Amino acid sequence: MVLKSLFVLTDEDLILRVRTDAPIQYALGTLGQSSQSINELTLSRFRTALTLYEQETIIDLIKGLFEKVSEELKKIYLGTSLMRRVDSIMISGGCRHLSRLHLAHTVNRNALFTLKKADAHMEIPEGLEHYLNEFDENQATYHSDKPQDEKLFTAFQDAVQIEQLFTEELKTTED
Repeated sequence: MVLKSLFVLTDEDLILRVRTDAPIQYALGTLGQSSQSINELTLSRFRTALTLYEQETIIDLIKGLFEKVSEELKKIYLGTSLMRRVDSIMISGGCRHLSRLHLAHTVNRNALFTLKKADAHMEIPEGLEHYLNEFDENQATYHSDKPQDEKLFTAFQDAVQIEQLFTEELKTTED
């Protein structure tokens, strides 16, 4: 994810570079291995795991990592001619470049979690409950036979339906 952010790569570009670029393999410690064990599912599952962890603990591991790296870099370069500003928020945001479908899915899932948190007895409308399943994003993104634009349109329609479930009070919460 760090390399993806630094080189501003899509998931597909990152996977290609990991498989073919010796300096990238060296950075990952996989140089000389006959196969590179990374694919689209690896990245998607990693992001899903990070999101679930953050929802459960309110700890953003990526942001924390970049804040630590930023502090260490400041210590190293402070007072040298090589000092450069490292904005951990910008880098952290770059790590999370999601496709529009991933982003729409994540927003829908988080909105439903917010609704459930506000009212544990709330009934999620039929057809939307799948967003609360742990690996639904992978299912919707990679295992569905629908064309990408149709999947995105459905996610946006779901977002409109979810937004209508929010009370005026919930619309003003930080979540």
